[in-house]
Amino acid sequence: EAWFKQMRGYELKHGRVAMMAIVGFLGQHFWRFPGCFDVPDGVAALKTMPASANMGCLFLIAGFFELRILGERETEPGNYGDPFKIIDNKLIGGYDEKWRNFELSNGRLAMVGAIGTIVANGYTGLDAFEQWQAAKPAVIAYLKTTLPYSP
Repeated sequence: EAWFKQMRGYELKHGRVAMMAIVGFLGQHFWRFPGCFDVPDGVAALKTMPASANMGCLFLIAGFFELRILGERETEPGNYGDPFKIIDNKLIGGYDEKWRNFELSNGRLAMVGAIGTIVANGYTGLDAFEQWQAAKPAVIAYLKTTLPYSP
């Protein structure tokens, strides 16, 4: 029971990181941090100076929050309560079993999407939007071939 709860907490945390990573993969096509306008997209950004230093700082700050601050507020795996005091009552929601399952499902999909985007970016050198643009002709040809035979 304790081992399962610990693993469930890890799954929730990895899912949240993957969801943020997907947003970052999509956002890097349109927006950059100041001072990082000439940094390449995706995996190649970790090999250039301003982005690699920024990633190191982000990693240290996230590790500090994970180990020192958020660990004390966690009542059950992945549940930190309402740290910003947004939800006063259960009428407008809360973090119940329904939302936890919803977050788990989306987190699992985001983990697969993040891994796929990282691998495709490392292989092709294209960001997430450029990958979809490059795949568009193949997808259209596939749909034209298979849709007439679908039920």
